[in-house]
Amino acid sequence: MKRLYSLLASIGFVCFFMASALAQPTQITNTNSTIGLPAGVNSFILMSNIYSSSGDGILIGSSGSSATNVTLDLNGFGVYNTTHCTPAAQGNSCTGSGSRAGIRIYGSFVTIKNGQVYGWNGDGIHVVQNSTSGYGITLQNLQVHDNNANGIVVGDAYPLATQVVMDNVVADFNGAGGILAGYAVGTRISAFGNNQSGVNILSGTLDQALARNNVATGVWNNGGSISNSVGVGNGAAGIGITGTVVNSYAAGNLWGFAGAALISNSDSEVNSSYGFNMSIDSCYTFVRTEANGSTIYGASPLNGTTPACLH
Repeated sequence: MKRLYSLLASIGFVCFFMASALAQPTQITNTNSTIGLPAGVNSFILMSNIYSSSGDGILIGSSGSSATNVTLDLNGFGVYNTTHCTPAAQGNSCTGSGSRAGIRIYGSFVTIKNGQVYGWNGDGIHVVQNSTSGYGITLQNLQVHDNNANGIVVGDAYPLATQVVMDNVVADFNGAGGILAGYAVGTRISAFGNNQSGVNILSGTLDQALARNNVATGVWNNGGSISNSVGVGNGAAGIGITGTVVNSYAAGNLWGFAGAALISNSDSEVNSSYGFNMSIDSCYTFVRTEANGSTIYGASPLNGTTPACLH
């Protein structure tokens, strides 16, 4: 009986060891890697910075075969273009040309986390959109900066069916937009000094977004909600919305807030034109406007005699 117990214990140890070994992510040490294929190898981790002088930095999936359920942990390291772009006051210029991406994704249910993507001729992170790619993307703890095109692009072709979840993501000093997405859920996202809009999504929810010194609109959500967010020093609206805005602040922009919305508990000050530049079916309640070029255009106070707002 003791021998049986000993044998069973040994078998259990072997099974535990095998399971632990199988659970370890695959290490990435070289550039221009295509990961996520073959199927079944779904967890990857960087063990050093990646430097690339040709092609995309890391390719997840391929144009002929989308990857699924892939996690890439940058592990505090970065994916760098060796011929990198040079930051400027707003946007940047790149020493090369082309459409090379730092990380290009053909796939769905893909997570990228814990690092930075820097200096690419094209987009920093580009999620290819088609009928089998671009759903359930998660971006977490990332800084994507000084790329010649956009910082992050996901959801351009199938916006209503695409979902990206972002948490603690920064996109700054990119030559086009900071973050462009279809349907998105974003928390603690920031966009500084991009050459177009800072954050631009087609629908979804944004909370704790910060946009500063972008050439166009700071934060724009074309169908959903924005809360606890700030737009400062942007070339168009600080915060643009079709939907609802609550507990947000805009200052030093062309317009403070713009769009069609129900806006509540929000402040707009020191904008060169309107503090609130809204459609005529917008409403506001508990807002403050101070030292703007003009105060409120289009919107009406929310009270018992005001028709329902567009939201």
